[in-house]
Amino acid sequence: VKEDVVPLLVKVLQKSIASTPRDEAARALGNIASGNVQNAVIVANSGAIKPLITMMEGNEPTSRFESTRAIACLALSTAAVQRDLVVAGALPPLIRAGHSVQERNKRDMAIAKEVSIALSNLVANAENRDAVLKGGGLDVFTALVHWSNREIHTRASCGLRQLLDPAVVNSL
Repeated sequence: VKEDVVPLLVKVLQKSIASTPRDEAARALGNIASGNVQNAVIVANSGAIKPLITMMEGNEPTSRFESTRAIACLALSTAAVQRDLVVAGALPPLIRAGHSVQERNKRDMAIAKEVSIALSNLVANAENRDAVLKGGGLDVFTALVHWSNREIHTRASCGLRQLLDPAVVNSL
């Protein structure tokens, strides 16, 4: 990825008043981070996490989806990026999103998929399990594991197994 592209996209996230440019910037950052750990680290280190979290907490459905997807892409990378997501406050809006989705709503289905990806990858890192558990992640995984969508069900099942690792439960 060109070094100057990511900071420009982050600037759009931070400065744009209109939602469409922010949505497009979040989508581009998610695409850059997706499947490439080095790129995900660049995106995370560029200051993208906080504005993406802010977008997740907004009222615009497209903004919530694109920012949740970008956070999910970042959660697939390194333990350091995962820690940065938790420290920056990504868990509360992810968990709220997981509580608010309805299986019959197509847009909610897409958000639920990204929430299940993000949370299951965050709990793969043992350092984050306690925060996810205390933040309400158990309820989200328990709800999503019953969804009919195979990918959401599988991710939630995986996250639930990792969250309920006996070593984690015994430490409570």
